[in-house]
Amino acid sequence: MCGRTACTDRGGGGRKPGQSTSPHGAGASRRPYIELATRRVRVAGITTNPDGRWVTQQARNLLMQLEDEGIHPRFLIRDRDSKFSLDFEEVFRSERITVIKAPVRAPKARAHAERWVGTVRRECLDRLLILGRRHLEHVLAAYVAHYNEHRPHRALEQRPPLNLPPPLRRRPGRGGDRPPPRSPPRPSRRAGPRVQARRVVRRPRRPFARLGSRQVVVRCTGKLLNLLGKRSVRLVEALPSSDDWYANLLWLDRRKCLLITHAGTLFSLFVADIRVDDLRPFERRVVDLLTGALLDEGLPDDVLGRFESSHVRLAKTMSRHVLGVMNQIALEIGWHVDQAGGLWDVDVDELNRHLRRSLHTKDGDYRIPLELVHQRLQPSR
Repeated sequence: MCGRTACTDRGGGGRKPGQSTSPHGAGASRRPYIELATRRVRVAGITTNPDGRWVTQQARNLLMQLEDEGIHPRFLIRDRDSKFSLDFEEVFRSERITVIKAPVRAPKARAHAERWVGTVRRECLDRLLILGRRHLEHVLAAYVAHYNEHRPHRALEQRPPLNLPPPLRRRPGRGGDRPPPRSPPRPSRRAGPRVQARRVVRRPRRPFARLGSRQVVVRCTGKLLNLLGKRSVRLVEALPSSDDWYANLLWLDRRKCLLITHAGTLFSLFVADIRVDDLRPFERRVVDLLTGALLDEGLPDDVLGRFESSHVRLAKTMSRHVLGVMNQIALEIGWHVDQAGGLWDVDVDELNRHLRRSLHTKDGDYRIPLELVHQRLQPSR
C-alpha cells in the first residue's frame, strides 16, 4: 500500500479550474492510499487544516475499513511529510504493518501515488470549479468510484481495479423488474453421453443466536480481539441492539488504553495504560469496570443491564455509527491528554466525568449520555 499527501491549491487573485471559491486562501488536503496489488484507490479524508493528529485518526479509520473488508496489508510506503508523526507509524506497526519511508527527492519510489495525483488533476479537478469542501468531497467520491469500477488499467490487462460483473439490464414498461429472456442453449458439438455435473451443496448460514434478557453483549473490535487472543475468546452471533456495549483499543503515548461505550446512551468509560494480563478473563474485568463507573456516577449498577460475568457474551462489532462516535471520543481524549502534558498527567476520573456530560451525536441530534441514562430510570420510578 502506498500513501501520499495531495493538495488542491487555492490561491489569491484569479481562480483556475480545480480551485475553490471558499475564503481564507487555504488549500484542501486529501490523503490517498493505493493498493499496489489491485491499484484500488482510497481517499482517507479531506480537510483544510491538516495536522499530525488528523492524519493519525484517518489512518485508524482506514485500518478499521480494511479490517471490515478482510484486507491485511503488509507494507506502507509513505513520503517524508512532517505530518506523518511517530503516532501515525505506531498505528500501522500495531497491526504488524511495516512502514517504509521513501528516499529524499525520489518520486519514482512512490510512482503509483504520484501518477494517481496527476491523473485526478488532469481528468477531474482541472476541468471543474470547486466551490467548497463538500463539493470537493462529492467530486472526489464520484471520480474514485469511476476509477475503481470502470477505468481500465494497463497493468491489470485493461480491467478496472474492482472487476465487478455488468449490471442486469431491465426492460421498460410492464414487467420491467424481470430479467430479459435468455436465448436457447446451443446444442453441444461433443458426441457421446453427457457427464452430469457435481452438485454443490451449500451450507446454510448460521442463524443469529437468541440471547436471554439478562445477558449482556460486548462487541469488540478486531484490535482488541487480537490482543485478547482469538483462540481463547468465544464469540457469539447476535442481532445488534441498543443495549450492546462496544469496546475498542486505543494507543496514547505508546500505551494501550481501553474505551467502552454503550450503544443506546453513549455512556463511555476510558481506562488508561492496560495490560493483557489485566484483561483476562475479559468478561469479569468488564463487569468490574462498568459496575464501578455506574456507581461513581450515583447510578444503579443494573440500569444498563445486569452485569454478571456468567451472563456477558462477546461478539464482533455491527454498528458503524457507534464506532464513528467512539472515534470522535478517542480524538477528544487525545486532545485532553496533549493539553495535560501526557497520559501520566491527565486525571482519568475527571476525564470520564467530562465525556459523560459532553454532547455526542445520537440519532441525528446532539445528546448528553448521562441525560439519556437518567431517561431510562424514569419509567422504573
